[in-house]
Amino acid sequence: MLDLNDPFAVLKKFYIDFGYHKIVKSCNTFFITLYSLAYALQIYYLIYHFTPDIIQKYSLALLMSIYLLSTLIFSAVYEKTILQTYDMFIRVAWPHTNVSQKLETIIQKRVTIIKILNNFFVSAICVMCVFNMPLFGDQSDFLLSIQVFGEYFGDWSFIPSFFYYLGFSILGYNAARMLFILLYGVLHLEVQILLINELVSKFSEINTLDDFGNEEYQSCVYTILCDCITHDVVLKKIMSDLSRKVQNGIPIFLIVLLFCLISLFFFTLTYMGTLSFIMQFRMVAFLLTIIVVIFSYSMVGQHLLNQASLLFDELLKCPWYVWSTNNHKIYQIFLLNSIRPIKIIYAGVCLDGGFFLSMTRITFCNAYMLKQLRDS
Repeated sequence: MLDLNDPFAVLKKFYIDFGYHKIVKSCNTFFITLYSLAYALQIYYLIYHFTPDIIQKYSLALLMSIYLLSTLIFSAVYEKTILQTYDMFIRVAWPHTNVSQKLETIIQKRVTIIKILNNFFVSAICVMCVFNMPLFGDQSDFLLSIQVFGEYFGDWSFIPSFFYYLGFSILGYNAARMLFILLYGVLHLEVQILLINELVSKFSEINTLDDFGNEEYQSCVYTILCDCITHDVVLKKIMSDLSRKVQNGIPIFLIVLLFCLISLFFFTLTYMGTLSFIMQFRMVAFLLTIIVVIFSYSMVGQHLLNQASLLFDELLKCPWYVWSTNNHKIYQIFLLNSIRPIKIIYAGVCLDGGFFLSMTRITFCNAYMLKQLRDS
């Protein structure tokens, strides 16, 4: 049975409530400290053993780990912002009760899709964590940490290595968590937009010229228009406030992700033929997972943009010609306001279909250029 109070509650429980539980937050703090010290030690090692070959060999794993760590840090730093945004949204959101059968069907489809996505990412994290364990082959040619721990900790290197491997599941969970928190917000925004569309569509039920002089009808139109435009403005303000609060962290996050992607494709083009089967499997798994993550971010943003754009189309169907002059003015304001639909923009970067294409183009071009420079 679909819970219309919060049909996407599974995302909130698993990625917000559980993710910000005191025990989980303590674990996150421990692994942030552990990985920060481990990466500092690896960078120190690279400085004193610098060669072009060692940089090419280990930069990929180091950058990927830094990207995963950045998602962990990002979720911790912006905990207050995320929770405040959620509380603000809950206060202003229209209830999902008494929705039409059509909207309930749409919500049910979204619930099915998020279950599939959630199962995919959880399975991918589990598979990658298992196959990255030392049990499935030596990773000294891929992970610099093995060599660094062995040199600086000697016989005790198994202790930091154990926690280093143990933290992979935490890093993977937080990488998926940021995507699903965004998805949770987008799904609720979509429902609010659809509720506005449903309310606007009621205008078309009575649209005869006789209604022009009907004061009760004009008063009803005025009330609905004011409610809709107020709600639309409030939703846009929430998105604008969130974008402003995270604008300092997003560029760093995107730069690290871009360097990670370039290194991954460069490493794949250069060394794939020389790796063992298990290492090739790991590389392909990393590659596919990151591509799916970037594609998912892009599609989530594009989906919200598409749904928000439907409001303008719905407004064009309204029988504005039978409305009073005052209602007509409000309608024009609402129509102009809907030309700029709700969309996800962080630090000047818009999450839409072009985001995935831009990231892919930049990644392939730079990775191929680096390979050409290496071969020349």
